Amino acid sequence: MAVGNLQALGQEQGGIEQSVCGISRFGGPTNHYQLGRPVFLPCNRSKQPRHGAVSLDWREWMPLNKADAESKRASAAALEAVLIPGGGLGLRGELPPWVQARLDRAIALTPRPQYFIPLSAGTTHKPPPLDALGFPMLESVAAGRYLAAQGIAGAQILPETISLDTIGNAYFARVQHTEPLGLRRLHVITSAFHRPRTEAIFRWIFALSSPAVPYALTFEAVSDVGIAADVLAERCERERASLARVNALKTRFTTLSAVHRWLYDEHAAYAIAHIPEQLSSAALDSY
Repeated sequence: MAVGNLQALGQEQGGIEQSVCGISRFGGPTNHYQLGRPVFLPCNRSKQPRHGAVSLDWREWMPLNKADAESKRASAAALEAVLIPGGGLGLRGELPPWVQARLDRAIALTPRPQYFIPLSAGTTHKPPPLDALGFPMLESVAAGRYLAAQGIAGAQILPETISLDTIGNAYFARVQHTEPLGLRRLHVITSAFHRPRTEAIFRWIFALSSPAVPYALTFEAVSDVGIAADVLAERCERERASLARVNALKTRFTTLSAVHRWLYDEHAAYAIAHIPEQLSSAALDSY
């Protein structure tokens, strides 16, 4: 469905689309309501709390349109897998609160999915933490161990251990796990600040090359808990700019092989000929 049609769908449903950082799920301006009141938008600096971290409990958020009701249906449907993008590690390899919130929501899904797929090796924005033996600690492995500690069977946990960004999250999840296993009913859980770009990327990557059996994707956002206000504001600005770039890429690359060549020819996280971007802003604390 074209972007214009999706926006029209939102208007038909009352003109209300769930959004974060001032971006709708479709990249356009929105009205913002939560529990009948205007929603606080983290990227609006004038309304941002001056001190402390933003903590919005995901349990308080209402589905605001047909697409956001997907997350409620996902809990009642027989999901084959839940995919959880990574969101960084602390200096000692600990998971930050916003990543724990994603994992806790995945664990709470009922009925339980067949597989849990934590995503991401790490990020190019900072070096990975090292374990006691000096080996790099991977975000998806740390997330997998968290899931196992909460009672998820090891055979149900499939870490994706290659990606270094959200596009890589989707691409390598598909080629490493969902295609070989024939998984099609997938639910993606990430943080509110990350949701619009994540959905755009996953819908793009999982539709590439028109799979014979199409993927059925649903999406859900949890609280941006634990992220300081200034960090969240800068990260939201980056998310807006990145979403615009993703929308441009979708028109250039329409097959898995084309995306593969782009990743290793042009993408700074994977192409040998390019040097990854190094962040020095407050947003670095959200990676």
